[in-house]
Amino acid sequence: MEPQEQTPSLQEAYEGAARERDEYLAGWQRIKADFANYKKEEASRLARIGEIAKMSIANDFLSVLDVIEKAERQPAESNVPEHLRTGFLLVAKQIKDVAASHGIEEIEAVGTPFDPEIHEAVHEQFREGSDPGSVLDVVEKGYRMQGKLLRPAKVVVAKQAEYNE
Repeated sequence: MEPQEQTPSLQEAYEGAARERDEYLAGWQRIKADFANYKKEEASRLARIGEIAKMSIANDFLSVLDVIEKAERQPAESNVPEHLRTGFLLVAKQIKDVAASHGIEEIEAVGTPFDPEIHEAVHEQFREGSDPGSVLDVVEKGYRMQGKLLRPAKVVVAKQAEYNE
């Protein structure tokens, strides 16, 4: 063989190897990008699962807050000894502080316009001097957690007076 005949085949082999290298590199880069996207999506999915779990636990916790609120409204002169009442109030405050530290906040309702996003109307009632569509009373408190609704406030809404002609 003459040297001229070998040169094109070496050149072709080199070019073929370079193309193959480029294909492998492009494939590896695609897989690397796909894996990076997968990691981001998985982290986001796990964060959503964690948030849903926290909200579920917080929602279960609301019934405890309801009982505490009800017990706090009991008159101080009830038959409960003062030291027990004081102890209960300290525990109640600590539970409320823990709820607040986790972003659980009460929805303010009385005197605000009815908002179906955060309120659930359970009754309509006329009250002199009240604006129709405003919240008169709260039947069950509503709560948010980190800006997201946990439970709507169940409310009594003011209505217009009914005139019989």
